[in-house]
Amino acid sequence: MNKRRSSLRLATLLAAVLAVLTATVGTAGPGIPVSSCGTTLSAPGNYQLTGNLACAAGNGVNITGSGVHLDLSGFTIGGGGDPLAVPANNSRCLDASVGVKVGPNVSDVHINGGTVTGFTYGIQLNVTTRSRVNGMTSARNCAWGVQLNNSDNNALATNIVVENGSALIVPGGFFCGGVGNVCGGVLIQGVSTPAGTQGSSGNDIGSQDLRRNAQFGALIDAASTGNTVRSSDASQTGVPFGFSLVVGIEDGGVNNTIRGNTSNGNNGSGIAVGGATGVVQSNTANGNLGQDTFGAGILIFTSGSGYLIQSNTALNNAGTDLWDLNTSPPCDSNTWKSNNAVTKSPASCVK
Repeated sequence: MNKRRSSLRLATLLAAVLAVLTATVGTAGPGIPVSSCGTTLSAPGNYQLTGNLACAAGNGVNITGSGVHLDLSGFTIGGGGDPLAVPANNSRCLDASVGVKVGPNVSDVHINGGTVTGFTYGIQLNVTTRSRVNGMTSARNCAWGVQLNNSDNNALATNIVVENGSALIVPGGFFCGGVGNVCGGVLIQGVSTPAGTQGSSGNDIGSQDLRRNAQFGALIDAASTGNTVRSSDASQTGVPFGFSLVVGIEDGGVNNTIRGNTSNGNNGSGIAVGGATGVVQSNTANGNLGQDTFGAGILIFTSGSGYLIQSNTALNNAGTDLWDLNTSPPCDSNTWKSNNAVTKSPASCVK
């Protein structure tokens, strides 16, 4: 009997504690309001956009401190440009403007729940670690929807990063590609600093909508290692812009993983890799159009070595479905196994 009463008292006490905790969480106040363009958030805390921002010049919001959590509350930070408008509005393409600019040297930043559009860059992480971008839309920015510069161990989840890039022509060629600048959805890269080029590593890019960007749905540069692009859709790259030298997902780094993605109907190729010791697994790359002279489903450049290409599906591509450009020796140190495709080259090692 006493044991039963003790158990009842303990259960009552736990229920009371839980009720207090629930009430405390449920009555938490809103974040610190953000209501103007060019606002700089340097102190840790929860911040909340109070309405749409129309930023004709400069950046939308700057985050320069660690522990900043910015909730856009469904609102839009707009820079005023629209490279796909008719006629195109490229007014923000050349001013290096950013919708939400983070860093440098910050961590534990969280950005969620809204839209950035019409800047040079939508969201930019600079020397940023252990931070998260989720539930965001970054669309119709001139260069990149999301750009990671020398940034490590960050997560991008369930974002819509579409129709970024521009067909603007500047002296020397197209703004995207013609003057040493490439454009698209997500860029993971190293940037030169006085201490050298660090690269970006350990970032997880998951469940993204990366469709209809100008040149790349996602691009990992040669300086970046140990990143993952997974469960994302990088289809129809180049289509809205009329670009042909495009790839849905491209990896040029080391030990990067491309897994479980869809990259169909791109004007060029589906997935291309040219780094080292990476994994390309369980992806679908169908119906790519070949305007890049390759038109492959999955392609390894001659610079690519030590890749595992496994359990992918690549069908109905304009070029070769599975194509390893290494021919001496065939496939070099790359391993192809258990892939579903009709056309393969070299057939002796691409399986």
